[in-house]
Amino acid sequence: MNEHGDIIVVGGGPVGSALALGLDKAGFTVTLLEARAGGGAEDDARTLALSHGSRLILERLGVWPLPVAPTPILEIRVTQRAGFGCVELTAAESGVPALGYVVEYGALQRALTAALANSRVRIETASTALAVEGDAQAVTVTVDQAGTTSRLRARLAAVADGGASLKL
Repeated sequence: MNEHGDIIVVGGGPVGSALALGLDKAGFTVTLLEARAGGGAEDDARTLALSHGSRLILERLGVWPLPVAPTPILEIRVTQRAGFGCVELTAAESGVPALGYVVEYGALQRALTAALANSRVRIETASTALAVEGDAQAVTVTVDQAGTTSRLRARLAAVADGGASLKL
């Protein structure tokens, strides 16, 4: 069984990558497991809506501003079809530059991947977590790494990949 430091993060998408960076900056020894052989989905054309708070986290991690300019969300209007009333939120009333931002998934992932490359985070690609088991002292993650099953041990595991394939 291999010791992999303080924390194993399962999932190298935006959430897992940001978590791994934050934990690294806090002084923890982190291993990031990513199922894709080439790393995160840097060419993904989907868009994401991030809150202003998420922007602040990304700034602290050194990945904001993004290389592709995000679209600020300055106003949100909530209504009920054929119903009475409306709720309006504005960035100006909230005292923030924007309530949130629409960003390209791939641009965010590229920025996070670049930051990870300059961190101490150990990145294991082509690594799919099969199971997570723990006790009061440690956690063991059973991993399929390119066809070879191994067991990794750490103080804590964070599952940030949706967990659909795990046996918890």
